[in-house]
Amino acid sequence: MHLESIDLIQFKNHLKTSLKFSTQLNCFMGLNGSGKTNILDSIHYLSLTKSAVQSSDTLNISHSQDFFCHQREVSDRGKIPGSPLYLRGRQEKADLPKRKSTGQNQ
Repeated sequence: MHLESIDLIQFKNHLKTSLKFSTQLNCFMGLNGSGKTNILDSIHYLSLTKSAVQSSDTLNISHSQDFFCHQREVSDRGKIPGSPLYLRGRQEKADLPKRKSTGQNQ
């Protein structure tokens, strides 16, 4: 299984981040506090639906925002789009409804 891409919306210090991953080696470089560990934590969150760092889901929402959302795409001999994971305030985690396909790349 290969994580092809991840989109983060209002997750910790990532207000809107889209990443595509190599099948070979991926490396995160940046200054302290730039969000490298938060990317790894988002992958953990998508895998196990909980943070490796925070004990409360609401602590993963960006400061002064109402919600966060993750979406990922994985492949295993073909692309498998993932359902977005959404958390609003103190509500339970939920998958967002899937958009209807128009047959065009979005």
